[in-house]
Amino acid sequence: NHRHVGRDGMVYMPYLHEWVAQTHDLRELCVWMSSLFGSEPPCYARPAGAPRVSAASNVAASYGSRPPAYAQATQSTTNTFSPYVAASSNNNNRSREAEEQERRKQQQIEKEVAEANLAAKIAREESLKEAKLKAEQSRLHKDHEEKLSSMRVMATSKVEYELQVVFRDAKDDLRVTLKNQKLLDYGKEEIQQLLKEGEERKEELMALNDEMDGAVKKLEGWLVAAETQQRQEGENGNNDSSSQSSKVDQIALPVDTHSSQMLQLAAENAAIDDCFYFLDQSLAQKNIPLKVFLEEVRKLSKRQFTVKAHLIKIRDAKASNPFDG
Repeated sequence: NHRHVGRDGMVYMPYLHEWVAQTHDLRELCVWMSSLFGSEPPCYARPAGAPRVSAASNVAASYGSRPPAYAQATQSTTNTFSPYVAASSNNNNRSREAEEQERRKQQQIEKEVAEANLAAKIAREESLKEAKLKAEQSRLHKDHEEKLSSMRVMATSKVEYELQVVFRDAKDDLRVTLKNQKLLDYGKEEIQQLLKEGEERKEELMALNDEMDGAVKKLEGWLVAAETQQRQEGENGNNDSSSQSSKVDQIALPVDTHSSQMLQLAAENAAIDDCFYFLDQSLAQKNIPLKVFLEEVRKLSKRQFTVKAHLIKIRDAKASNPFDG
């Protein structure tokens, strides 16, 4: 005969009646049962002569498989066992002191129930806090991993970009260095070729210098001989025209083909200038008509242009190879 346990073993308590799967669990149920049955055990000796009444079984049968409200189960149990209370009062086993003790027990039970409810509430709150803390830790860990992954990707991309820049700059520097090296090698070969050509040219110039020295010596000998001959001729008194013309022809003697051509062309150019002069004098004195003057001037001008062109070509040829003899 216990207010929380029926004859068939069914347990009646507020925690079971208010059971919600999202907020209640077996651990808190065990706390409740330990608190209730620790203060008021469900099993004790029955007084002698007391009738056997299965009030809890009737209560369980009346409410079905789901436990009824705690107040209804308590009320039904009390009404069913009223004969047993009356019998106990007739035997004077219950007194006011016992009632007072029962009331204190009831208060103690209510206090323990409240403490159990508070403990269960605290346990639920701690469980929720722990779940929230775990969820927050999981979220923070996930965010941390995502940040680390993002930073790792950014760092990898930056390092790859910097390496690409360094490799590209190194490649460009190497290309420029190789190009400069090729230019230096080519310049070195050119310098060596120029030095070689300079040495050869130096030898040629030295040989030509020796030839010029020999020619100068010959010219000096010829001048000495010419002066000697001129003195002898002066002493002999030979002043005929033939000797004078031969002396004039010997004043300028060409030493090569180009010099001979230039001498002839220069003489022809001077002769054409003299012709222009005398034609101008004849026209001024009206010895020739204007038509004849123009025709002769045109003819001589064409010839003089050709002569001067030949002189320029020969000069350029001698300038390109001054030692061509």
